[in-house]
Amino acid sequence: MAFCFRRCSVSGLIFFACMMVNYACKKEIHPAINFNNSFDKGIAFQEDFEPIAADWLYYNTDTVSSAIVKFIALDSSALSYTWTIEATTYNAQEIRLNFPRKYLLTNKQIPVKLAVRYTTVSKADTIKIFSKLLTFANPCASKCNGVFKGSTDNRSNPDSFQIGTCANDLLHPATGLYLENFQLGCGRFFDELPDSYNIGYKQILFSATGEFLCNSPSGIIAIYGDSICINYRSFDNGKLEAPVDHVFKGVKK
Repeated sequence: MAFCFRRCSVSGLIFFACMMVNYACKKEIHPAINFNNSFDKGIAFQEDFEPIAADWLYYNTDTVSSAIVKFIALDSSALSYTWTIEATTYNAQEIRLNFPRKYLLTNKQIPVKLAVRYTTVSKADTIKIFSKLLTFANPCASKCNGVFKGSTDNRSNPDSFQIGTCANDLLHPATGLYLENFQLGCGRFFDELPDSYNIGYKQILFSATGEFLCNSPSGIIAIYGDSICINYRSFDNGKLEAPVDHVFKGVKK
């Protein structure tokens, strides 16, 4: 399916809820959302998908590669919240909107305004206004694209992984996700069901549940700063044996 909007199987990825706890990079990639009552934290945007896989880790970003976006007011316990998005108003602390997919193709930018009304210690109602620009980015421009050099926990030598979110060759013309080196030297296109993936601007969730190829990896890729962290599970000893958990950490080549 064009631009990687492939349904992601929950059953194929549910193991990550336990596996990722064991890796320190999870905390580095996705710090907890900081809600508070000081009315000065403003707005957060988060990518969302339909349906969303249970193992997608929400993170705050000003640039999204999903047509569905969550808008979150980071201040809690206000009297009211009024969002203004594309000339439409919404009243809730958190909202979820589905935008035209063409926004991703044109790098659309939309201004977002939030009015938070609260009561001060003197019992007077006060309104604070927050404004922020939301940018849509084609999944082909995901920060996860490229060749990354680093190390994998089960390999003694320096390692590298190749990631493409606009996979393109004679047999796979711009069909979506390509991953290389989960099995040394082996590349896999995620373009045949029941393989599945979600591609965000700084995160990819993938599951190779179809043809057994390249050890059929499933996992999550995330960019934090200049670094990448890949937590994945693969059938290193064959499809009939238990899969093995791995983590790769690296930087873009």
